[in-house]
Amino acid sequence: RIELPPGSTLADTTRAVDQVAAILRRQPEVVQAFEFIGDDGDIRIANLYIDLVPRGEREASTKEFERRIAPQFAGVADARINFNSMGGGFGGRDVTIMLAGDDPALLDATARK
Repeated sequence: RIELPPGSTLADTTRAVDQVAAILRRQPEVVQAFEFIGDDGDIRIANLYIDLVPRGEREASTKEFERRIAPQFAGVADARINFNSMGGGFGGRDVTIMLAGDDPALLDATARK
């Protein structure tokens, strides 16, 4: 989770998210990272969901990874950055499905099934 101070603009949040995502994507443990700006309409808050290489295929535990990478975030101006471990996927469940496409009505209908 990334939080910027009151008065920050969408451009400020985007800049911070881009910096954090670039740091994360340089790490060998990171398979992918998804970025979402806005939390209940608050453009100062962003969430990045990080998919790590399976534990058996990497040396560092999740906590060790967090401790190693956290100091690199110090260079991201005005951003408060926290890790929230969510074992078992994005929502803490065993299976997470992400739908994408260019037809919002179809996406909504599919998601509600």
